[in-house]
Amino acid sequence: MDPHSIVVVSLHTPKEKVWGELLSINPSGITLRCIDLNSFDHFIRQINEPDGERMGFPTIFFLSREKSGVPSPTISRNSPELRYPESQ
Repeated sequence: MDPHSIVVVSLHTPKEKVWGELLSINPSGITLRCIDLNSFDHFIRQINEPDGERMGFPTIFFLSREKSGVPSPTISRNSPELRYPESQ
């Protein structure tokens, strides 16, 4: 996977998914500029309303399992959750 790819990361504990830009991936973990996947609809709405409130994308580092003792995140490029229907 290349830097600046758009990815979905699934975490096991706590169970959550994040969506965003892969900044780096190495043996110690991954760094993303991302949002929680539950916020994806809000993100799309703010694109359609350019004068509205803006949501930022924080930069987050996720430790790999070898370093933190927690399961490694699963990274996916193609996720059906990211297919957003056309505006009506």
